[in-house]
Amino acid sequence: MSSINQFVIIGNVTKDVELRNTPNGTSVVTYIVAVNNEYFDKDENKKKEVDFIPVTTYGKQAEADAKFLKRGSSVAVQGRIKSWYKAA
Repeated sequence: MSSINQFVIIGNVTKDVELRNTPNGTSVVTYIVAVNNEYFDKDENKKKEVDFIPVTTYGKQAEADAKFLKRGSSVAVQGRIKSWYKAA
């Protein structure tokens, strides 16, 4: 069976995006997207919480992100999740 590694988030950028480059010249930006979530608990009380999702983009996408995104910008991100966790 094949696996799928894809996600979509929509939220707001938490601080201005800064463009940087890798030693070989690839453009990179990393920013945090705040995603609001509202739900009702078991007693039907409305609850609100915010998830903060780190996003990293490379190349031309990073350059576009640096040009157009700033603190408070709405953004939709589609991509894949890369984990640094190594199973034993």
